[in-house]
Amino acid sequence: MEKSDKKPIFIIELNEFNYELIKLAIKENELPNLKKVFNFKTSNYKTNDRYNSGFLEPWVQWVSVHTGKSSKVHQIKHLGDVPDCTFVPFWQTLSELNITTGVWGVMNGARGNSRQNKFFFPDPWTFTEQAYPDNLNQLLDLPRYLAKNYRNLKKGKLIAKGFGLLKGILKSGWFKAIVKEAINLRSHLKTYGKHHFVYIAWFDNIVTRMVCELKKKHQPQVTVLFLNSLAHIQHHHWTKGEKTITPQILYGLQYMDKTLGHIMSMFPEDMIIVHNGLSQMNTNHEKPWVLYRQKDPFTCLKALGLNPAQVEQHMTHDGHAFFKTQEERDAAFDALKAI
Repeated sequence: MEKSDKKPIFIIELNEFNYELIKLAIKENELPNLKKVFNFKTSNYKTNDRYNSGFLEPWVQWVSVHTGKSSKVHQIKHLGDVPDCTFVPFWQTLSELNITTGVWGVMNGARGNSRQNKFFFPDPWTFTEQAYPDNLNQLLDLPRYLAKNYRNLKKGKLIAKGFGLLKGILKSGWFKAIVKEAINLRSHLKTYGKHHFVYIAWFDNIVTRMVCELKKKHQPQVTVLFLNSLAHIQHHHWTKGEKTITPQILYGLQYMDKTLGHIMSMFPEDMIIVHNGLSQMNTNHEKPWVLYRQKDPFTCLKALGLNPAQVEQHMTHDGHAFFKTQEERDAAFDALKAI
């Protein structure tokens, strides 16, 4: 076939969703687009992949999905470890085959030398990567700041980065659609309260609308969209009783159903692939395992008498600390290890 005869491919990466939980929700509720997706042909793959932290986190597993290499081979263990990855992701391989791509939000992903990549938006914790084209960085700046500093936000920075985001949206041509969804968000906040699950479900929907507009503009042959709201909501909510999902899970799935419906209606001729890199399970029956997160890790290290030049916070309790000299780095490592 000629290249123009081939269907465009739209890959939707739904991070960490639990298959049985969504099947239960589809059975109990009206979720037509999720039902359609769950009637797609399916493939399941298992791997005995392990690495020495004892956990196979999604930011590790997605690197395996995108490069085809196990964690034992690619050696990526934390968010932001992108510069250490020597294996190319599939969108770079496609670029070498002269196949165009658009990639949004993938965990631990880099654009690299993908000359046929039309747009790229990194996850907010991948601090070494910028968005492409450059104007998309106006949309990245605020989410990146919020993701890394949500325990210690500075009003001045919020306002400045918020204006940058607004400027980027006004230039993008997506303003009307976002205003409409903002009105919906206000209504939902009145109904459900100012809770995390309301914001994160809304955010994935907004992101999807942005990606759809970029796809219309650039016409990539392969589009990749990473969505994280279901993973976030599952972290806090699961089932109510033995068989009924919680209202919060249902809210997230209803918004995801709406999000998937938007993609399908805009690109009815596309070949749509929905996949997961890692699932979740309910561990309420286990003894609680508690991690702490510093409100401000840079100040925390300073208070310990260490001298970091820069700290890049991760999603949960860890991060990257940088020092001006090897001696300062080694002294900090020894001090923290002793603690």
